Amino acid sequence: MGIKDMENSQIIGFDINEYEAQLCRYDAESKEPVSVMVTAGGSRAAFPVHLAYLASEGKWKYGIEADYFIRHKNAVPVNYFFRKLMAGEGFRTEGKTFSAENLLAEFISLALTSAGITDPVQQVHTMYITVPRISRELAHTVEGAYRIIGFSSCQAFLQEHSESFFYHSYYQDPDIYRKGTALYYFPDDHTVNYQAIATDNSTRPATVSQKESLSRELPADTERKDEVFSEFIDETLENKEYSGIFLVGSGFSRSWAKNSLVRLCKGRRKVFYGNSLFAKGACYAAMERCMPRQLNDYLFLSRDLVTENMGMDMMIGGEADYKPLITAGIHWYEAEKEIEFLLNHEREIILRTSSMRGGSRKKIRMTLPGLAERPPKTTRIRLTVRYEDAGKCVIRAEDLGFGDFYPATHQIWEETL
Repeated sequence: MGIKDMENSQIIGFDINEYEAQLCRYDAESKEPVSVMVTAGGSRAAFPVHLAYLASEGKWKYGIEADYFIRHKNAVPVNYFFRKLMAGEGFRTEGKTFSAENLLAEFISLALTSAGITDPVQQVHTMYITVPRISRELAHTVEGAYRIIGFSSCQAFLQEHSESFFYHSYYQDPDIYRKGTALYYFPDDHTVNYQAIATDNSTRPATVSQKESLSRELPADTERKDEVFSEFIDETLENKEYSGIFLVGSGFSRSWAKNSLVRLCKGRRKVFYGNSLFAKGACYAAMERCMPRQLNDYLFLSRDLVTENMGMDMMIGGEADYKPLITAGIHWYEAEKEIEFLLNHEREIILRTSSMRGGSRKKIRMTLPGLAERPPKTTRIRLTVRYEDAGKCVIRAEDLGFGDFYPATHQIWEETL
C-alpha cells in the first residue's frame, strides 16, 4: 500500500504497561506522531489500564470509564489486568469465561473506538503495541487478540519498550543520539529504571545496542528521593558523554528533582521530559515499516532478537538442499516453524545454525531413542521449533508414522538449546 493509499488509514502506536496506556497516531500535517487525548480538548493522554464487565448491558468498559462503572454501576473489574495478560490468564464472571485474548481484544477495540477508529481492520494501516517486557504468554495473547479483532499478520505488531526507545531516539535530530542516549523511566512513585543505547559505526549497517539496564528503588520522602536519584545518576552516567537524556513515567516530577536535574544537564547534555516516549516510539516503528524507511543505516540489536539462523539439510525434489527454519534478526516470539518430512536411514535429526554476526557455525544432533523400526522413508516426523525467550530454543519432534501401513506412535522427543 503506497502513501496515497494510506490517506484514509491510520498509523498507530499503543503503549500498555501495568498502570497506564497511551495511544499515538501519525499526523500527516506535521509528519510526526501525536498523542491521542483521553477527552476531546483535554491535555491528558494516559489512561488507566483498567477493564470491567457491566453485566446489566453485557458490555465491557475500559480506562477512566471502567473506574466510573465500577464505583457507580456495579461493574465487575478485571483485577490485575496487565498481569493476567502477561500470564495468559482468563477471567470468569457472571457464569462466563473470557480468555486473555478476548480481554485484550476488548481493551484494544475500546481504546481505538475512543480515538474514532470504529473499524480497525479498515481504518488502521499499521499498529504497534509496546510493553515493558514480553513473555511467551503475552506474545500469544497479543497474537490472539489481533486475530479476534481481524488484523492481518502484516498489519499489527508487538515490541518491547527498549525497542520503542530506539525508534524514538533515532527519529530525532542526529545531535540527540550521536553519542548515545539514556533513559530514566519512572513507572511508579518508588522505582526508576535506567537503560542506555549507543551506536557502533564500525559495521554496515551501523548497529545500535543496549549498553546496560539498571533499576533503583526510590524513597517516599521527596528530599531523599532527589538525593537517591542524584546518586543513581552518578552511578549510571559517570563520565559517559550521552548526547540525549530522556525522563519518562508518571513517577517523575520536576517538583522534587531539583539537584538531580542539575546533575543530568552537566556536559551540555540535552535533557527531555515527557510521558509519551514509548507510544511515540511504537508509532515511529509503524512508520518505519509502512513508509519510506529512515533508519536503513541502523540495525537495533534488541534483546528480543534471535541471533542465529537455523535450518537442516534434506532431499527436496530428489536433490540435496538446505531448508531454512529460523532466520536470524527476527523477534523470538515471532520465531516459530513447523515442518514434516520423511526419515531415510537416519535415527537422528541434524540441525545447522549460523550466527547473524558471522563466524559461528554449529551442527546440532537430536537423537530419537525408541523410534519405531521401519523401512526407509516410512517414518514421517513433525518438527517444531519455537523460542521461550531470545536465548532459549525448544526443538520438538513427533513420530507420525506412515499412514495405515506404519501407524503413528506419536512419540515425542524434545530438546532445549
